This record gives sequence, structure tokens and C-alpha cells, in this order.
Amino acid sequence: MRTSLRLVLLSIIVGCGGGGAAPIDAGSDATDATAASPDAGVDMLPVPGGTFTMGCTDPAPFVCPADELPTHQVTVAPFLLDRTEVTQSAYQRCMDAGACAAPMTRFDPIARAQYPVSDISWTQADAYCRWRGARLPTEAEWELAARGTDGRLYPWGNTPADCTRANSVGCNATEAQPVATHPAGAGPFGHQDLGGNLWEWLSDWYDPAYYGVSPTQDPTGPGASVTGDRVKRGGSWADDRTRAADRWHHPVDMWGSYDIGVRCAR
Repeated sequence: MRTSLRLVLLSIIVGCGGGGAAPIDAGSDATDATAASPDAGVDMLPVPGGTFTMGCTDPAPFVCPADELPTHQVTVAPFLLDRTEVTQSAYQRCMDAGACAAPMTRFDPIARAQYPVSDISWTQADAYCRWRGARLPTEAEWELAARGTDGRLYPWGNTPADCTRANSVGCNATEAQPVATHPAGAGPFGHQDLGGNLWEWLSDWYDPAYYGVSPTQDPTGPGASVTGDRVKRGGSWADDRTRAADRWHHPVDMWGSYDIGVRCAR
């Protein structure tokens, strides 16, 4: 009777989970799969998508830059976006896998693990996101994540940047700070550092006249290079360009840009 009871109990334990779960190897480390994942330590937040006004909507006396005009309605499908700029520790995993080249400067993934990786070219940023099975966000996706559908001027609202919201010029910074250091500057969907800290590479080629011909549904930028530059967004510690609509650009493979980083989309 006891033997029969033991067999029943053993059958229940082994079959727990409806018979679909494989037995766990007592010698394995349950954290191994997580540690090996390209997304390990990366937090992506959803952007629900929607229709918004893209381009400069700042009131006078501000003079809108020509490349932010005309304003136009854009509809973007839902997507995921990294909550923060990619950290040095996350980028090191791509290097360890042989898929990413080392940044030019300011890279110490042990002592500066939570600092954003910087001084990487567009090609390096693109390679990193692809290694993760992700991609660089489009310019329209980035702007939606930064301003939502309520037409805000900055990621956090309509109040200009101060040192509680962004690491930007005037805050006595000489470089980027660890990611998510300014929680008061979170964007409408919870993303950090969309204004200040580092510029962020985007997938689009830069064309100053693109807004005049942009599609209204999920635009991806010009189909070919007009200037040889890719778009970057978000401003950095070295300037005050923290508006959600602010556009800038940079040569694809230019090195020595220690105020440019990356975040990925999916």
C-alpha cells in the first residue's frame, strides 16, 4: 500500500504542469538562459501608437526651424521602445558576442555599467539593435514616444527643461550621467532621458525638406541619402535641444561624437 502511494505521489510531482513542462536539471543554473539573452537587463516599454501632430508647434516668439515644418498629422502603429538609453553593460554583451565594435572613448562597462554607451557611429548603433533582434526607431516613432498625442512641447510636458528634468547645458555636467537619473523628466509613456543626456541615433536618413512629402502612416524617412547624415534626436548634456520636435543630424560613420548614444525599438 505504501509503495503504491509513493508511486502515485511521484507520478503527480513529475506530471505537475499538465505534462508539458520538461524536468529541471538539478545541475543547471536557472539564470543562465536570462544571462545569455541579448535583452538581459534591458527594459522595453510599450508605446500604444496613435495619431499626433509632428513638427514644431512652439508658440511665438519662438521661431520654428525650417526642417521642423510643415507640421503634419502622422499615425504610428504600436511598438516597444527601450525605457532608457542603452547602457555600457548592455553594449558590452554585444561586444562579448562578437557583434559590436568597441566605442571610441569613455567606455568602462564595469565601473560605468549604468552610464549610457556613447561615442558610437550609426553603423554601430544599428548593429547593436539588430543583435538584440530589435531595430533603431524611426523619427516618427521617437517623436510620438517623446510627446504623446497631447501635443506637449517636451517629453515631461510644456515647461522648459531644468536640471531636475534633464541633463542638459547649464546643469554643470561635463558628460552623460547614469541612465534614469532624472525621473521627473520621464516621457508620456514612462521612457527616461528622451530630453538631454545623449542624442540618440534613429533609422531615418536626414532630409531637411522631408516633412513636406512625408507619408501620413508610419513614415520611415527618405528612401535614400540626401545629405549623407542620419537623424538624431533628444539633445544631450552639451546643449539645450530638449524639445520633442527638435531635429538634428550627423554623418553616419563619424567618430568622436561622445554625446550620441542609442535606444532600440521593436
